[in-house]
Amino acid sequence: MIKKFIEKHDFSYLPIGPQAKLIEAVEVLNRSIPWQFKDDQYGSPNYPTIKFNVNKNFTWKHGTFKNAEIIKNFWEGSYKNKKFKWGSIQNIWIRPDRNRRSYCFNRFKNKVFDVDRILQQRRWSNAVWLDDKNKIKELFDVCTKEIVKIFDDYIKYIAMFNKDDVMKEGIDIIQTNFNSNSAEELQEEKRFRDNLLTEMWKFDDTKPKIILNRTGITNQSTITIFHPFKDVMMNVFVVEDNVPVYTFPIGNVISSYSLTLEQLMYSSLNLSGRSSISRGITRYWFKPHIQGQKHPFINYHIYNSSSSAQRRATQAQNPSDWLISYNRSSNTCAGNMNIVDGSHAKINLIRWIENVHTWISTFRLGITHPLNNITTSYFGSPNNLDSNVKADYLDRIGFSKSHCYDRMVNFHTTSIARNELCNKICTKNIMKDCHGYQSDLKHMESERISMIFKEDDMITRKVVSTLPVESITLSEDTENDDYPMEYSNTNTVAEDMLRWVTLNQNAQNR
Repeated sequence: MIKKFIEKHDFSYLPIGPQAKLIEAVEVLNRSIPWQFKDDQYGSPNYPTIKFNVNKNFTWKHGTFKNAEIIKNFWEGSYKNKKFKWGSIQNIWIRPDRNRRSYCFNRFKNKVFDVDRILQQRRWSNAVWLDDKNKIKELFDVCTKEIVKIFDDYIKYIAMFNKDDVMKEGIDIIQTNFNSNSAEELQEEKRFRDNLLTEMWKFDDTKPKIILNRTGITNQSTITIFHPFKDVMMNVFVVEDNVPVYTFPIGNVISSYSLTLEQLMYSSLNLSGRSSISRGITRYWFKPHIQGQKHPFINYHIYNSSSSAQRRATQAQNPSDWLISYNRSSNTCAGNMNIVDGSHAKINLIRWIENVHTWISTFRLGITHPLNNITTSYFGSPNNLDSNVKADYLDRIGFSKSHCYDRMVNFHTTSIARNELCNKICTKNIMKDCHGYQSDLKHMESERISMIFKEDDMITRKVVSTLPVESITLSEDTENDDYPMEYSNTNTVAEDMLRWVTLNQNAQNR
C-alpha cells in the first residue's frame, strides 16, 4: 500500500540533477528580495521588479549584477528612488555603515554568496545541466525506492519488537483522502485523527499506525506515523555515567511524526528543501501511570476548556478519561536532540524512534534542564519504587514528605484516595512520620460519613444504597401515632398552627 501510494505521486515539479541544489538556492534568494521589488500584488510601482536567475552553463543571467547592486543599496539605505533624501550630509557615511550590520543586509548578502558559490563549484567540476527526461525519471525511480525502503525497514523493526505481529493494511496502515479544501473536510480529518488517538490512548494495542493521506494539492500529500511507547521506565544518571542511579516507571507516551512526500523526496535527493518544508511535524502526548506524575520533558496536553480552573478539574480525573486531540498536543523540551523535533535532513524513522525513546526515558543529573523537576515524576519513597536506588541519587535529590503530600493534594482531592495511593507506593516507616498521611487518617472517618449522603439537588437528598440504613427499625410507640395530618390552603402560619392543635386535642379525647 505504501509503495503504491508513493509511486502514484507526481514529483516532476521538483528540481533534480546537478542543477537541483542550485535551483533550490535561487528560489531561497528570490524569497529574500524586499517586497517592494517583487512582481506580485505586493510590489511597489515606485520600484523596479527584480528576480534572480541563472543560465544552464552555470552563470548568472544578464542584468544580475545591476539588480544585486540595487538591492544592496536599498538595504544600505542609499537607494535613490523618487522620494529619496539623505536628510543630513553625515548620513552619506553613517547610514550605509549602520545598515551594513543589519540582519536583512547580511541575510541577502549570504544568499547571493551561496548561489555564486554553487555556480563556481558546478563550473569547476564541468557539470552538465540535466535535461534528459529519461535520466530524470531514472533518478526519481531510485529515490522512490529509497523512500519505500524507509517505511519497509520501519515496519520490519516494529515486527521484531512485537513478536512478528506485522502491521496490517487497512487496520494499522490506512489510506485517506482528506483534501482540506473546506471547513467540513478539515473537521472530518480532525475527527478521524482524534478517534484514532482516543483508541490508542487505551494502550491495549502497541502497534503503531501509519496514515497515508492524499490531497488534491500535489505537494501536500502526507504520511503520518503514530507510535506508542507503553510502560516507559525513566532512567536517572549522574552527568554522563552509563549506569543509572535510579529507575522508576513513569507512564505511557504517544508520538506522532508527519511528513509530506515532498520532504521525503528532498531527503532522498540529499537536498535541504525550502525552510518552510525542510522538517516534519512531531507531536507528543504523555499519559502518567498515576494522576499527578509529570514527565520531565513532556507537559500534560492542553485541554479544551475556557479557564484554568476547568483545566485543573479535567486533570483531576483518571488519565484514562482525559480528552485527547491531534491539534492539542503536549508542550515538550528536547534540548539539543533536534531529531526529536523532526529537524534532520536525512529522514530515518528507526533512528527517530530510538532517539525519542532515549529522550523520554533518560534524565541526567547536573546537565539536564527539564520542564518539570525530576521529583515531580513520582510519588512516595524512591526506595519503594526502586530497591536498587543508589545513595548518590538520594544525596543529590533527597526526599521530602511534605513536598510529596502537597503535590498529591493538588491532584487527589480526598483523604481516602490519598490514603489508598500512599499504601500502594510508600513504605510504613515513611508513612508513620508523614504529617500529611497521619492527618488524612484523622479525616477519613468524617469524610466517609459525609459521603453517606449525596446531594441530588438543592432540596432533596437520597441515601446511598450501599449503606446499611435499611436495617434501622422504628420502635412501636413511634409508629402509627394516630396524629391526623391535614393541610389547608390558608395564607397564614398562625391559622394552620391553631387548626393542627385543635385536631390533635380531639384525637386525644377520643
